[in-house]
Amino acid sequence: MLKDDQSRPDLARTLYEQLITVDKVDLLSGPYGTASILSAMGIAQRYNKLLLHNTFGTPALAKYDLQFSTSGGAGDPENVWPNLLLNAVASAPNPPRTIAIVTSKFPSLHFISLGAREAAKKRGLSEVLYLEWEFGNRDFGRSRGASRTRGPT
Repeated sequence: MLKDDQSRPDLARTLYEQLITVDKVDLLSGPYGTASILSAMGIAQRYNKLLLHNTFGTPALAKYDLQFSTSGGAGDPENVWPNLLLNAVASAPNPPRTIAIVTSKFPSLHFISLGAREAAKKRGLSEVLYLEWEFGNRDFGRSRGASRTRGPT
C-alpha cells in the first residue's frame, strides 16, 4: 500500500497510524526525509513495528531498536560525508586552501554542513564564507532568508 505524506511530518504520523490500525500492515517502509521518518518512527515504536527507511540524515536521533536505514550511508554522516568530499578535493593537483559552505537550515543537511565546517577546520582550510538559508526559502537574493558568517568562526 502506498500513501503520500507530502513531505509533511504531521501527515506522515497520521498515515502511518492508519497503515497500522486500519490497513493492518505488518512491515513499514519509508518515509522520505528525517522529520517524516521521526514522525513515522514514533508510530512504529508505539505499535512495536519494524520500520525501514532511507534518508535519515541525523542517525543519533533514532532511539527505536526496530528502525533500520536501508540507504547504506554512514552512521555518522556529519563526519563521513564531508571527509569523503574533502579527501577527494585534497587529492587534486592543486588542492584548495579555502572553503565556502552554503547550506539550507533543513535539519539533516544543516547537521552535515556543521560537520563539514569542523572537518575543514581540522584540515587547516580557511573558511571564507558560511551561508545558511531558511528551509523552504525560494528567494535566494542576498538580502533575504540568509545568515552569513565571514572568516573563521
